[in-house]
Order: sequence, then C-alpha cells, then structure tokens
Amino acid sequence: MAVDEEIVEIIEPSQELFDLYAKFKKEILSVLPNSKVELIGSLAVPMAGKKELDIMVVTKDVKDAQDKLVLKGFPKGPIIDGIGYCRNRKQIVIVELHILPPGHKKIEQYREHVKMLQEDASLRKQFEALKVSLDKTSIENYKKEKSKFMKEHNLK
Repeated sequence: MAVDEEIVEIIEPSQELFDLYAKFKKEILSVLPNSKVELIGSLAVPMAGKKELDIMVVTKDVKDAQDKLVLKGFPKGPIIDGIGYCRNRKQIVIVELHILPPGHKKIEQYREHVKMLQEDASLRKQFEALKVSLDKTSIENYKKEKSKFMKEHNLK
C-alpha cells in the first residue's frame, strides 16, 4: 500500500505506550548520551491520536545521530529543514523520531503545541474529537483535516 493510501488508526494513550517510550528513551540515550529526549504529539498531552509515538531528540549533530540510531533499529529518513527523521514500524505503533539541533525553532513550537493542549481542556477535547472522527480515514485526509484544525487554532 502506498504511503498516501495508508489508513489511519486512532488509539487511546496507555501505560503500554508510556512504557514503550521509556524503553526507546533509554535506547536513544545509550547511543546519544548528551541529547535531550522528550515526547511530542498526542501521547505527550496525553490524548487519543494516530497509532504513532512521536519522540523529539535534541542533539548537536543530526546526521551523526541518524547514523547511530540505525544501530537501534531506526532506518534513516530524510533531513528536512534541519530536522532528521527516523521511523521504526516494527513496534505496536510507529515510532517516529524528530532529530533537531539545539536552538532549532521547531523545538519550542513542539513544546508550545503540547503545552497549549495540556492547559486548554476545551481545545484538547475538540482536537481529540477531530482525531477520533478521522479513525479509518486515509493518511492524506487525516493530515489535511489536522492541518486545517491546527491552522484555525494557532497550533503550529
């Protein structure tokens, strides 16, 4: 199935997912001990979301980090606008790493997005309801509707 034909599955946060994050955080820090590792995305809020675990890794050398993370089962993805991506599809969820250098503008954007959703229960419920309504839709439609919501609510 082509990427744009993928069907989105929405899941609820669970202890199993938090445990999986803890496992990956430990593995990432074993090869990148001077990096900062934190959850971003739905599980960071926490709220229902796509069957994916988004992890931000802040480290000095993005390319070197990607090379080291290959050893931990994360195939190298592209580097776009200074952000390196690695994705592991062999878990109960897709594990997506967002690797950024210190000072990258996206670091604070990710953190602010999570903080806004944590602090604004109404906004969080609306966003979660949207995501739940998109269960079993195409990834293309999911991204379009999510992007529209984020733009309307100043979530970047």
